[in-house]
Amino acid sequence: MSLLEQFRVFIGTIVISMFFCFIYSIFNRLFYKFHKTIIRFVFETILLILMLYVYFLFLVLICDAKLNIHYLLAALIGVYIYCSFYAFYFNRYLEIKAKYLYKKYLLPIKIKIDELYGIIKKIKRRTKNAEKKDTNL
Repeated sequence: MSLLEQFRVFIGTIVISMFFCFIYSIFNRLFYKFHKTIIRFVFETILLILMLYVYFLFLVLICDAKLNIHYLLAALIGVYIYCSFYAFYFNRYLEIKAKYLYKKYLLPIKIKIDELYGIIKKIKRRTKNAEKKDTNL
């Protein structure tokens, strides 16, 4: 394998690992409510398998799937760069968007469900009161 090919794979591994960290940030924000559950574990495993498959395809296309130990170093460098410089901004952006989507779409649905639940409670109370009146007569 030529030195240029190794350099391309090294740089590509840094970029791909940064992209994978970004994807995991999105995943983490989406499944934040399911912390320490089997649902999250299953989806996390599927996400990891997909990421490994994409990286393997990258290696097949660039260097005929020859894996060197310094690609692990490149992946760690990519994770470090993402966590040090980009994670704060991307996570803040994702949090702002999640709050916006919650207020715009989920909050009205929750309010409607709460109203429906209140109506059902009133109906149950009325039927209980009507049954008490019938038994008292």
